[in-house]
Amino acid sequence: MINQNWSIELWDQFDNVSKYTEKSLQFCEKYESFLKDRCTIEDDYAKALKKLTKTYAPKLKEQEEFYNKYSYTVAFCSTLKELHDLASQHEIIAENLREHAIKKIQITIKECREQRKKCLDEYNKIKRQLDKQYDLLTKSLRKYEESFESARRAKESYEKAHEDLDLSRAQLEKARDVMTLKSKICDDAHTNYSSYVSQYNDTQRLFYEQQLPSILIDLQQLDGKRSDELKHTYFHFIQSHTEVLPRIQRCLEEMSKQTEQLNLYADSQVVIDEYKTGYTIPSDIKVIDLSTGDLPSILYNGHDQQIYNE
Repeated sequence: MINQNWSIELWDQFDNVSKYTEKSLQFCEKYESFLKDRCTIEDDYAKALKKLTKTYAPKLKEQEEFYNKYSYTVAFCSTLKELHDLASQHEIIAENLREHAIKKIQITIKECREQRKKCLDEYNKIKRQLDKQYDLLTKSLRKYEESFESARRAKESYEKAHEDLDLSRAQLEKARDVMTLKSKICDDAHTNYSSYVSQYNDTQRLFYEQQLPSILIDLQQLDGKRSDELKHTYFHFIQSHTEVLPRIQRCLEEMSKQTEQLNLYADSQVVIDEYKTGYTIPSDIKVIDLSTGDLPSILYNGHDQQIYNE
């Protein structure tokens, strides 16, 4: 099984882990923005659909005089009604996204950012302690190097003095005392340096074996929380759409049902019943012979328009 423990696999990559966790949270914030824009689109679409249905909905008088009489107008009115209901489903999608997706991911982002800040603050704290201990070690090493070089020169001076027959005993004793003093200072500096090495090693072991792994584990758990919540949010995004599909399907089925009831013959019969007078077609107009003097006082042109004879 592959080891996925950050405290083991990424012990020397804290800066990159920090950058990754920041980018992952920035992505969550970007996804939150995406969800908000998605809600706006759903709201705007629902609003546009409702405005459309209102624009094309017949007035009461129109409905009574025309739209309620014919199968194709009844089907259109049904389409408008179902389209209005369908628009409401898009509003529900937006509401569900706000309630179950956006709010939760906002909480997750807030909690993860707070936890990440604590981890980084703790890391900076222990890193400063380690760096401070290293600085003390470095300074003690420089002092040891300086005292060692000073002791070496003092020893060389004493050895030269010891070989110089022209020097008095007092001068030789003085050179030996300087050498002894410098040697003691060097020994003390080495002891001090050794102490700082030990302290640094203790601090370094604590840093790499306990403190840093603990922080990396916390960051990995934080990233796991972010990943789980993002996964749930993805599912909420899908669910907010699938939940309204049955209602949308019913709207479309109702539209289809009304469309199937379109009946040319029934509509034609309505037109007949509406406008039929029962009158017979007019008879032929007879030819008038003016020479006979037989002229009607009123003539008809085959319709209801009268022609008067002057």
